Amino acid sequence: MIITFKIDSAVQNPKGKILQILEEFISQANQDVDFQNETVEEMHHQMWLAECEDDVGEAEAISYELEEEKSKLESLEEELNKLIIAKEWLDNATFKIDYYTHSEPYQAGLGLYEVDLFGEERSVCYMAKLIFEGLGNIDDTVVKSIKSRIAKT
Repeated sequence: MIITFKIDSAVQNPKGKILQILEEFISQANQDVDFQNETVEEMHHQMWLAECEDDVGEAEAISYELEEEKSKLESLEEELNKLIIAKEWLDNATFKIDYYTHSEPYQAGLGLYEVDLFGEERSVCYMAKLIFEGLGNIDDTVVKSIKSRIAKT
């Protein structure tokens, strides 16, 4: 599998930047899993209280909600696992960097200001393309999330 990320060429350690982004995603996913675990534990406690009070209707309603919350927890854990696997693959992968320029009609704050041969004002960005090769199967949503975060920085 080959994955390509485009990043500003001014970034000193582009692979490190990508791994940092993944670390941030993993940290957030861990927080989400922890919060969801607390929610499931709280619902177990509520169900136990309802069963102790012989409130069958309440216990049934909580049981239904508990299954939904457990399903959410499993989904969050799967997402966390995908992120961890992606980080391991990218951390150990070999990559190459291709540098290139990107030009588009002038926009204040985007790239360097330039006037081309035709007198048109342009924004020129110097970019690096990181090409990771020999990767395992990294989830597409993880790759898209990384690319989206890179685009915002």
